[in-house]
Amino acid sequence: GQETSIYYDKDPKVEYVLGKKVAGIRVNRNEVLLEDGTTVEYSKCLIATGGTPIRIKTDLEDDDPHVTTFRTLEDFIHLQKLIKSDNIKHITVIGGGFLGSELSAALATKGKKAGFQVTQIFPEQGLMSAVFPDYLSDYVTQEMKRYGVDIRTGVLAKNIRKENERYIVDLNNEQTVETDHVVMAIGIRPNISIALSSGLEIDKQNGGILANQELAVRSDIYAAGDVVSFYDMILDERRRVEHYDHAYQTGKVAAINMTGQRQVVEETPMFWGGFPELGGYEAVGLTDSNLKTIGVWQKGEKDGNEFETEKQFKKGIVYYFNQSDQLVGVLLWNHYNMVKHARNLLLLGFNLRTWEEDKQLDRVKRFLPLFEPFKDDDEESEDQEVQEEEKKQNKQPEPGDFQAEDEIVLSSVL
Repeated sequence: GQETSIYYDKDPKVEYVLGKKVAGIRVNRNEVLLEDGTTVEYSKCLIATGGTPIRIKTDLEDDDPHVTTFRTLEDFIHLQKLIKSDNIKHITVIGGGFLGSELSAALATKGKKAGFQVTQIFPEQGLMSAVFPDYLSDYVTQEMKRYGVDIRTGVLAKNIRKENERYIVDLNNEQTVETDHVVMAIGIRPNISIALSSGLEIDKQNGGILANQELAVRSDIYAAGDVVSFYDMILDERRRVEHYDHAYQTGKVAAINMTGQRQVVEETPMFWGGFPELGGYEAVGLTDSNLKTIGVWQKGEKDGNEFETEKQFKKGIVYYFNQSDQLVGVLLWNHYNMVKHARNLLLLGFNLRTWEEDKQLDRVKRFLPLFEPFKDDDEESEDQEVQEEEKKQNKQPEPGDFQAEDEIVLSSVL
């Protein structure tokens, strides 16, 4: 099809001011001050400044074309051109989180055809270790090694230098990695300089611009996306999130409120990702690997009397619980179109202490069935009499019988 511009060029109601930087906001005058001294008046103002990629200090210039980040369209185009070049035989990715893991996997896929190798470096012991429970992080790490990524765990990149037309990454274990290109994927810092110069309040714990439930920062000023610290109604705490769904939802809510309506951020953000040959995942809420977790997984195919480990994590759900044993997050592994129901489960206020009490477990299995299709309330009510009769005849497991024959439960609960 035709290439579409990301700008609303033909809309006479939209005016762009490009190539100029904002110095601050004159809150009491409803004016945006630009660095060249000019001002822009506003009725409502949205701060959606995102974040800046974190870079490690090196002996090289910041604009070295072979030591880059991966944040902008220009970054993507630059890397796309490089991997098509005959001069690239090796690429190093620094970072083992969302971006670093998916970028390494994608580059490894390209490298199989183009003939270059990929090395991934990070200080944690496994991929996505801040989110995945240890067993899942270990599993994904080993699978990505089999896929062809040279993964170096537990090490930090201290410096990057150039030697004989190649780049050397110095590690903190005295080893080095020789490469042709380095991509830093170690997170971002929220761009809050405008807020600081304008006297707006900053969330010292989460690092973003402090906003209320309607995403208002001050009178006529709103914030959205990576830069905003917002109140999550479902989890009852303040958060700052760096994912697409959050940027979309908060941008939408802020826009609605800037037009005079009153709306709050009602949904806790979700995110998604994936790995070659392993499939993908969707998650909602707080998915911190330091939390207590219970994972329910479909067992792998049998090899004799044992289940094959490599097929054990084909499909499953990981539940995350806070210090009060409250369910605060759900990760769905190869279990799609269930985010809505996971959010509903968070709204129920499910608590680990009642895991096998008061039919709470039935709620979990009803909202997030691992192997059966989801049934809505109408279908449930129609089948209620049949289900009660089956229970009486012991044709169906009791609510507390969580570990069915085709499931395996892995827990990090202490």
